[in-house]
Amino acid sequence: MLVDEVESFTEDTQGAIRGLTRLQKVYNLDTDRLTDGWVGGTQAHSILTAADCVEVAQFLSQRHEFVLATSWLRTALSRVDSEGDTTMSQQDVASQLYVYSMLAMCEQDGFAPLLSQSLLSHDIFYSPNAATAKLYLLALDESCSWYDPALKLDEVDMTEDEHHSFNKMCRGEPKGPRGLKCHYVHYHQPSLLLAPFKLEEVVISPPIVLVHQVISDTEIQELKEASLSKLSGCETVYNVITSKASTYRTCDKGWVEDSDAPVAARLTRRVGQLANLGMTFSEQHQVACYGLGGEYKLHRDPLESMDLSETNPAGQRIATVMFYLNHVARGGYTVFPLLKVAVAPVKGSAVFWFNILHDSSEDHRTLHGGCPVLLGAKWVLNKWIREGGQKLQGHHCPRDEHFPKEYFYV
Repeated sequence: MLVDEVESFTEDTQGAIRGLTRLQKVYNLDTDRLTDGWVGGTQAHSILTAADCVEVAQFLSQRHEFVLATSWLRTALSRVDSEGDTTMSQQDVASQLYVYSMLAMCEQDGFAPLLSQSLLSHDIFYSPNAATAKLYLLALDESCSWYDPALKLDEVDMTEDEHHSFNKMCRGEPKGPRGLKCHYVHYHQPSLLLAPFKLEEVVISPPIVLVHQVISDTEIQELKEASLSKLSGCETVYNVITSKASTYRTCDKGWVEDSDAPVAARLTRRVGQLANLGMTFSEQHQVACYGLGGEYKLHRDPLESMDLSETNPAGQRIATVMFYLNHVARGGYTVFPLLKVAVAPVKGSAVFWFNILHDSSEDHRTLHGGCPVLLGAKWVLNKWIREGGQKLQGHHCPRDEHFPKEYFYV
């Protein structure tokens, strides 16, 4: 396994490389432009050196991302001499590039000959050294028995089609359904008659709506202040197929209770009014901050094996409300690939949907994910509403054929 053949990387270095390559793969970013600081049409002040590019390539090879690793080595090869770095030579970089291009044959047929021609154009020929000799011998194994695609960075249980659809929609393709409408919603509640909710239809079936101007700038600031001391790195999720640790969500998150700040209790009441559901067993507010490259892979919100019972009065997550707490410069869409819909994060708005059908079964169409942040950061607040107490209070989940006109809109 190649993991033993390269140096270990610190957690911070791994996170930075994962973020860069995540952006590169999702948004089809060119390696040369990315290393020159160009991200999403904006040039950053930081420029990566040849040594940085080699380090990225070594980490990618560790994860069996050989095709991508070769692109980083080609960039390193083009700039190593001009930088005057005495710690490495063009020959050293070329040796690694030659070996990685051979290893890439197990990942993509016909890749190695192309890279070999690239090396010949530099009048450089492969000469094994201590760092690449073992890898060279491994590359000679044409059976590729050592190759393990489960080590790749996208280790989440997603099919190739799901990856393709997710990435395509993160780039804004396609644009989603047409002919949908906006509505003022008040449910005939006196408190909402003068200030109704502003709902924009996103999908009719299953019902997904975007609520505009539902949280103020002042409330957002109060929530951020209440959550700052509670933020911590997101938990590691395990792939149930491979039993390998994977970073579904790349962010910092914290939980804010209603008792932590007046704004939290106020938002809980507002969500109850919006959803027209009881909030007795709703979860705490989850505040999350996604930095550059931060994302949440495709998933569904319902909890596994969560039934309503005397020992578990809260029950299943029947609905999700996600508030967008800032404007995201580029990226960060919420994507529903099975519905061909991507929701752009707009500060002060919230996206709302039901996770289960009227018969309490999971609605698999609500598969969704958070696209990587291309520029800036992304702050969100998640509120999950549980099924406990809904029937006692006369609340229910709408049937699709009754939604939205007979449920949301008046």
